[in-house]
Amino acid sequence: MGDQIAGAMINYEGVQDPRGNQGSMGRFTFAPPAKPGERWTVKKAEFVPQWYDTDTGRTVNLNASPGDGDERLREIRDRIRTVVLGRGAEGDGLLMGR
Repeated sequence: MGDQIAGAMINYEGVQDPRGNQGSMGRFTFAPPAKPGERWTVKKAEFVPQWYDTDTGRTVNLNASPGDGDERLREIRDRIRTVVLGRGAEGDGLLMGR
């Protein structure tokens, strides 16, 4: 999260770009091998959308309380979901976690 917590991100035009403080974290649940010599498998793959609030110095889990909060945070969460799932990962089982 280095760049995200460094402060406000400035784009090439010198304007603050809020996307620099937005991102997601991966979370995986693994299942042990069924038999000796077999490999571990991914049982569940999730991403958690997050935003670093530079005013408060806190990371915000954007999917912690769906329906709560302000519309701006829901828009950020939805934009992150669109980007993360934009290349078909949902079809491969990637879910948005809480």
